[in-house]
Amino acid sequence: ISRMSGSKPRKRGSTWDEDSLRRAMETVQNNQLNTNAAALKFNIPRRTLRNHLLSGNSTKIIGKTTVLTKQLEEDLSQRIKRFEKLGIPLTPKFIQKQAFLFCESPSTDASDMELDNTVNDPCGHILRSSMHRFNDADTKHDALPSLYDNPVPSTPGL
Repeated sequence: ISRMSGSKPRKRGSTWDEDSLRRAMETVQNNQLNTNAAALKFNIPRRTLRNHLLSGNSTKIIGKTTVLTKQLEEDLSQRIKRFEKLGIPLTPKFIQKQAFLFCESPSTDASDMELDNTVNDPCGHILRSSMHRFNDADTKHDALPSLYDNPVPSTPGL
C-alpha cells in the first residue's frame, strides 16, 4: 500500500513536558514569539499551547477532566463501601444510581456543581467510564449469595 506524498503517520502520546510548556507560554507572553512559532519551537501542539495560554494553567493534563474532585470521589467511594458492608450487592447499575443520587444530594458539594446533560441524566446513568475504579477485587460479589447470606433490614438515612 502506497502512502500519499504529503501524509505523515499519526503520533501517539505527548511529545512535550511541563517545562517546555511553561517556557513556550513565557515566550508568547513576553512577545518574543507568536503562538504558532512557539508551538513549533517547543514541539507543543498549537491548540494545546493556545488553550493553556487562555486558561493560564501550565500543568500538563492529558485526557478529559474528571467530573468529581478527588474529595468528592473519596466521599462517593466511602458511601459505596458502606453499602458493601451492609451486604448489598454492588452491581454496575447500583453504583451508577448511587453516583447519580450522590451528585443530586443537597448535603454534598457535588449538588452545587454545574453538571452537563450526560452526567445529570434523569435515569441515573453517570460516570460509566469511571466504573472500573469501583470494580476492583474487594468489591466484586456474587449477587445472590450476598443477598441471602446477609439479609439487611431497610435502614433509613443511607
